Amino acid sequence: MKHIVRKVLEILGKHRTKEVHVLIDIDGVLDFKDLLVDDEVRTIHNLSGQWTIRKEVLDWLEQLSKEQKVKFHWFSTWGNESNIINSYLGISDFDVIEISKVKPVESKVEALGKLIHSLHEKTIIVIDDLFASGYFEWYIARVHDETKTMFNEWENIRRSSVDNLVEVHFIAPDKRVGLVREEMEFVNDLVESVKFEKE
Repeated sequence: MKHIVRKVLEILGKHRTKEVHVLIDIDGVLDFKDLLVDDEVRTIHNLSGQWTIRKEVLDWLEQLSKEQKVKFHWFSTWGNESNIINSYLGISDFDVIEISKVKPVESKVEALGKLIHSLHEKTIIVIDDLFASGYFEWYIARVHDETKTMFNEWENIRRSSVDNLVEVHFIAPDKRVGLVREEMEFVNDLVESVKFEKE
């Protein structure tokens, strides 16, 4: 019976708009400290300091935000303040996924699970240095209870993505250099493949 239901959903899915949800962090992704001599950057002032972001990354963000089938979500402890970047670029505000400053890892994994559970036949791209394997594995292995909770959350994510036909891709930039051209091109290619698949 489940196979039949899924087949019906696949048929219906051909008549709905395929969306790509991009969850993007700021620190270690857009803003970073190890600038190279030839980096052309922009400084954007926030309420407690400033972000230094490569011009090519800001241009990419602005351009991709205009894609009809792409929906951006700020995935940062900066919360609503993240949309200062949008104001700087002159683009519409992104949705903000509230992330705890106290427990950012647990908060992000839980929020991702909820988003996947709420979607059907979508693609999610998570751009966050937090998911770089070394740091992430170290964090969740610190305490047994946290590891167990994380395992359960990841299992929920896996199950929901299969049940809801949601593809999830992770991009974990090196926080020392932030998002680079190859990673931006990877996102662009994913977006193009989704558009081509459904058009």
